[in-house]
Amino acid sequence: MFGFKRYSLGKSRNILKWCYDWYKNHWQSLQKTELEQLESKMERLDQAVRSGEKKEAARLAKDLEKFGEGKIHRSFFHYTREIVFALAIALILATLVRQTWFELYQIPSGSMRPTYKEQDHLLVSKTTFGINMPLMTDHIYFDPDNVVRGNAVIWSGDNIDLPNTDTKYFWIFPYKKRYIKRLIGKPGDTLYFYGGRIYGIDQDGNDIAELRDNPAMENLDYIPFTTFEGKDVNTRPDNAGVSHQTVFLHFNKPVGRISTNLIGHSKAEVRTQSGWKEENSAGFDNKFGIKNFAMTRLLNRKQLELMHPDLAGKLQKTPLYLELKHSPSLAGSRMYGAAARNIYQTVLNTETSVIPLPEDKVDELMDSLYTARFEVRGGLAKNYSESPSAFDSFSPRLPDVEDGTYEFYHGKACRVSFKGCTQELSKDHPLYSRSPGNVQTLFNLGIVFNRVFSPLATERDYIPFRYSYFRNGDLFVMGSPIFKQNDPELQDFIKQEEQREKQNSGYTAFKDYGPPMQNGKIDADFIKKYGLHVPEKHYLVLGDNHAMSGDSRSFGFVPEENIKGTPTFIFWPPGSRWGFPDQASYPWITIQNTVVWIIFLIAIGIWYAIHRYRLKQPIYKKLS
Repeated sequence: MFGFKRYSLGKSRNILKWCYDWYKNHWQSLQKTELEQLESKMERLDQAVRSGEKKEAARLAKDLEKFGEGKIHRSFFHYTREIVFALAIALILATLVRQTWFELYQIPSGSMRPTYKEQDHLLVSKTTFGINMPLMTDHIYFDPDNVVRGNAVIWSGDNIDLPNTDTKYFWIFPYKKRYIKRLIGKPGDTLYFYGGRIYGIDQDGNDIAELRDNPAMENLDYIPFTTFEGKDVNTRPDNAGVSHQTVFLHFNKPVGRISTNLIGHSKAEVRTQSGWKEENSAGFDNKFGIKNFAMTRLLNRKQLELMHPDLAGKLQKTPLYLELKHSPSLAGSRMYGAAARNIYQTVLNTETSVIPLPEDKVDELMDSLYTARFEVRGGLAKNYSESPSAFDSFSPRLPDVEDGTYEFYHGKACRVSFKGCTQELSKDHPLYSRSPGNVQTLFNLGIVFNRVFSPLATERDYIPFRYSYFRNGDLFVMGSPIFKQNDPELQDFIKQEEQREKQNSGYTAFKDYGPPMQNGKIDADFIKKYGLHVPEKHYLVLGDNHAMSGDSRSFGFVPEENIKGTPTFIFWPPGSRWGFPDQASYPWITIQNTVVWIIFLIAIGIWYAIHRYRLKQPIYKKLS
């Protein structure tokens, strides 16, 4: 009748209450013997509950259940009322706990690879930095001193320049989606990118060494842009003698613009600390260290000869070539578009350099390869995050790979199975093929899995999200020093770059400009001049997977009120990453933790007191 298998005092009391409610309305329908037995059992059960005799109360409650079979039927109203009440209480408690204390999250995308991967399940603490306002983007209390550079944070998409941030909490309450990124800059910091690392000074001019010395960031690299053009090209008509103006945004800040008047004369300007200046006096590629990085793809010999015939004759024949697009400038940019619809697309002018890749360097690239997580169906591949309809004529072909979900990291290929569990593939698997064609496909198309990024495609200005940079004389690709500074190939490349720069006054060589350091100390003046400044009450967040992350490079800085918590434990999938994340620890004894635990203990105490009080209150009163 009641469906109870375990009989606590509370449940026994509920059975008594339900029987007593029925008894008050139906006692006259019972035979005298039945009535006396029922009254006796209810009276004894009432006494047993109030005196705390759990076993006796359970025995009597079971007897009342047997008596009520076929007689006592609870109305639909009673069932509905109790279910609604129970759900409401559970919803309120769950919301308060999950919004202000802790919550379980699942990672939906690959923006934080390899630290957090798709389908990872995390335990997130909501009291790391303060006490959140439930269901709102604000804090009851926030302590900025608890925010640690280099640790991952959870933040709200409210008032962030991101698409599709609206959602529903528990499918009921209007809510903003939560995101995870690594917190890099705090209010007042100024940051500069070199060698995949981040150099910076805080608001007092002190060196932010923890961004370079953090063990959790040692094997990660950070790039100050996704594309040279930035987030979007914003073109608008102007009636003041300017036919259109193209503004380039990095970190959601205008850093460059090209203004073209009605007779076709263009003016290129770069945003500096003192305002807009013409590019010849302030290089666009100096911003944030952009000049230290190149966008990269692989070419075969035929593609090299067709696309760069002037370079092909100077380079030895090798299986593949590393094409480097670098030193973007506003001058010489090309604009495409439809004037009738006021739609324009501008591609910045870049320099192009090429390095031959002998077979051993191709092998090193393969040993360092990483890709997005991807699916293969019928010999076609697509990014894991894309919809099934993404398999189309633009999908790259992997004809020898069986259907399934795969990923590469640090040269290791894995098959992805149940709920994100991975198993490394045998070395004879087709994905490990060292053939130039397979290496080129996985390198050029292994992030977006779209053949528009193939060399010689119709839109050859689409460069894959692969990057190269110098660090201490070595040339890094995919986070690995593919060319050491003493490698003959790199030495020849540097000589050629220097010669091109000498012979062409307008050419900018791709070379190692060195970190912003002087005499072993941070060059604060240089960083102030060219670095990225984080405004007050805001934070800079970046994804560990720079090639696949929508982060501060596109939407800008995260307001302080959006910071909500931090991941504290990876509980799925099992494996080497299971457990506490590799990050600096937070103090456990804080104001917010103390307050939350005190509130929790008080709530438990109040509930227990009310529960004990109710158990002591009599229910049964004889009516007959």
